[in-house]
Amino acid sequence: MTGIARRCSKALVLLASLVPATVSSQSAPELQLSVESAEIAESEIEADVQLQEKLQEEGLASEVELRRFRSRLARARIETEKAKAALTSALPPVRLLSVTRSQQRSGQPRIRLRFGSNGTAAERFGQSAIISVEHEGLVVGRPFQQLLTFAAGASSPSELEFELIRDVTEVSVVSISGSRRDEIKVPVQRDAGLTAIQLSCLNSSQDGSLGETVNFDVIVERSRSEISEVQLELRGLPTGFSYEILDQSKSSRLRRIQFPQGVDRVPVVARISVPEKDSANWSDKELALVLVAGAPEGDEELADLTLLLRAIGRPELDLLAETLSVKLEAGTGREIPLTVVNSGRAAAQDVRVIVAAPLGLSVEALPVVIRAIEAGQQSAMILKLQLGADAVEGDYEVRVHVVSERTAVYARSKETTIRVMGTRRANGLFAVAVLGGIALASAWTIRRRRRSADSKVV
Repeated sequence: MTGIARRCSKALVLLASLVPATVSSQSAPELQLSVESAEIAESEIEADVQLQEKLQEEGLASEVELRRFRSRLARARIETEKAKAALTSALPPVRLLSVTRSQQRSGQPRIRLRFGSNGTAAERFGQSAIISVEHEGLVVGRPFQQLLTFAAGASSPSELEFELIRDVTEVSVVSISGSRRDEIKVPVQRDAGLTAIQLSCLNSSQDGSLGETVNFDVIVERSRSEISEVQLELRGLPTGFSYEILDQSKSSRLRRIQFPQGVDRVPVVARISVPEKDSANWSDKELALVLVAGAPEGDEELADLTLLLRAIGRPELDLLAETLSVKLEAGTGREIPLTVVNSGRAAAQDVRVIVAAPLGLSVEALPVVIRAIEAGQQSAMILKLQLGADAVEGDYEVRVHVVSERTAVYARSKETTIRVMGTRRANGLFAVAVLGGIALASAWTIRRRRRSADSKVV
């Protein structure tokens, strides 16, 4: 055996002794020494492989011998990685430095977790862990899990952000590294950079139709307990608009928002009333309104929030019929022209006729659907009536109206009633008999006149 081969064999024996099958009984410092020894043995074998490659190029070593050395190097690298994996599993968990809560403008709470590596071994070889945020056994952070990685040689803290599915005051931060699971329960701290008052709204951008009210669900939150009440004011409303601040149940109007002891978040409703008519040409345009939270006394502004409102016009539908009264014999039909008029300020889409007809009278509207009627325009339809052949004689009422359901605002016309006077058709056999009788009577009269004339001539 050559000297190179003997050194490789000794290095592999050393690796086998450094990485036992069961590492749970070894401490982190012992495993760190194992990794360092494995890396030394790997570097020695790698140097021998490089030397063997030069000998093979000069024809002093065979290809088979070179492959054997390369195989030994591959096994050495595997043993080194196994030693590193054993060390990683034995390392203390990552250090949790802080848990800070913040809030988005939309009102969605978030927390920021700040971690630090744990010891020189983690800084030298790197460390990674799967992090999740739980509360009472349930995951409340989104994403549900994140990978925290400290690269080898990195010593600066690392941060992860989670969106809170449920707003809680304390969380359990769970860290999974290898087969190790660690959990630490901590209170959630408020971000020191937050202002004294924060305003948020989950539905901060809405459409409101003319003549109706729009409700914005606002959350008023304080970060300092010495603030006991604030006053809300909505700015930027055009002429004709009005607003009021209500409690969460929408039953009481509020002049000031008060924070009871131990309560830091108060939900309120900012209700805006949209005028019935557009007097300043602001419809179908987005209005940027500013909700300001101020101190009850003085002019100090503590926070503001932008609310977006687009006042949209609504379609106004009217249904006109050419006639409101028709007469039909049993078994006959008729078409009645209809006109649908949109006198509103918005287009009506998917306009259809809704019909209520009694038994014995069938009614059909054509076309079935009018795709769109623009504001100030009209469209024609046909109402086809058919009285059954065995329908009884009498009056029938047809009630019709039109609706537009695919518009931003539901629109419906007033109901129109069409009266149908139904009569029975004359019996065919009776008519033939009557006509036959008339014909016989006429023939008898003519014959009688001829006989009278003949007798006078004689």
